[in-house]
Amino acid sequence: MSTIYSLNHLIAERTRNHPNLEILGIPDKDFNVKRLTAATKCIKYTLADLDASASLLAHHLRDNGLLNGRSKGDTTSRMTVGILGVSNISYVVTELTLYRMGYC
Repeated sequence: MSTIYSLNHLIAERTRNHPNLEILGIPDKDFNVKRLTAATKCIKYTLADLDASASLLAHHLRDNGLLNGRSKGDTTSRMTVGILGVSNISYVVTELTLYRMGYC
């Protein structure tokens, strides 16, 4: 096992080794049982799901000039962004995206 340097590195490493590992389960706000697993009554997300979603959102934000990320090699700039939202998959993906972009 290699040394882990950041949350981004941890997610990348775990996704490479265990892409289909379910690591997050979120109850459906409408309790739509067609989308829920019978055992846990929640929607499950894998490492690959979260990694891909965070990457897509980070690229979208950068490519459209909505939010600049940290420059490669920059370890001193102070970057701040606030988020407000409900506890759902969008919030989790947004938080992982901000980590990926260097805000955390």
